[in-house]
Amino acid sequence: MRVLKLALPATIMMMGFLLCTSATYGIPEYAKKEKKACSFCHSEAVADKAAMARNQTDAGKYYKGHNHSLDGFTAPSGRIARTIDPSKVKFLLAECAVRSDRPLPEGANFRRVNGIVAKDIDLSVDATAKQLLQMAAALAIEKCPSSTAQYDDIEVYLRPGDPASFIDARQGFGFSLRRDFVPPDVVRASSSRGNQLGWWLYQNIPGEARAQEEQRQAIQSALEARSSAFVKANGVSHFVTLEQLAPNPFAYQGQVLAIYGSFEQMNSATQSLFSSRDKAFVVSGIPTARFRQHGDKVMLAARVLGNIEIKLPVLGPTLVPHLSFVGSEFCQQPGCSEFAFNLR
Repeated sequence: MRVLKLALPATIMMMGFLLCTSATYGIPEYAKKEKKACSFCHSEAVADKAAMARNQTDAGKYYKGHNHSLDGFTAPSGRIARTIDPSKVKFLLAECAVRSDRPLPEGANFRRVNGIVAKDIDLSVDATAKQLLQMAAALAIEKCPSSTAQYDDIEVYLRPGDPASFIDARQGFGFSLRRDFVPPDVVRASSSRGNQLGWWLYQNIPGEARAQEEQRQAIQSALEARSSAFVKANGVSHFVTLEQLAPNPFAYQGQVLAIYGSFEQMNSATQSLFSSRDKAFVVSGIPTARFRQHGDKVMLAARVLGNIEIKLPVLGPTLVPHLSFVGSEFCQQPGCSEFAFNLR
């Protein structure tokens, strides 16, 4: 039974090796040269050479097409995959002791490592941050052995700075490790217990900020694309608010404008009354069944005709801007915020 327990893992490892070596698309020399697992270039390691050719990842296709080199390969996150230069990072053991606030087995130590990383290393990339965390964990195990599993109770903090000037783990890290405050440039992690490295807590604050900014940019791009399509489809020359248009519609006479409004009522079969911020305007030439529901919010494309007199409650006869219908889209967001016009 003991022989079986030892032989089984060895057999599994040998099978994996044979799978990787049996295909010309993923030989061990390449894996060793690039310091990558088979799974980096192949979605699955199988014995069938044709299948290995079909299951190449983006990295594998790049590698094959660039003379077996990953130089310049752009990872899916949009960042360049690079091995970290050890001279650009410095780790110091900040704590190696039994913690009074944590019940640990006898001989077990809590280890905390602080690391300063050169500013040209992008901590917002998770793969980079986790490689650095692994390096920090190795230092913790070397400098502060524990009686329990080797990866038990390791905490790591990383932040950008000058590694050469980092000589004091406590005073030179730039902030006090209070639980209620962590600077926005910090990556922090706490290890899971066991003999295999894992992190039960992982917080990449720069990465979170980058993801939020990328999401904001994606939303902005979508808004601009929708706005551009509306402009192109309707020949819009300007976006204006009613406050800008009302004092002198003749400044825009003959031009097609984009203007936001709320549908009030049909004055005739083809003429409608709209409002915006308690001000009114009239649009003529509207398809009869285009607007049905009072209060519908609309982005209108309309050609400016001038002014028209209408009778309003309380105010009586009043001049308001008069436009001719060109096109429209019903708003999906308050204030038609799904559009992003900047045409003035």
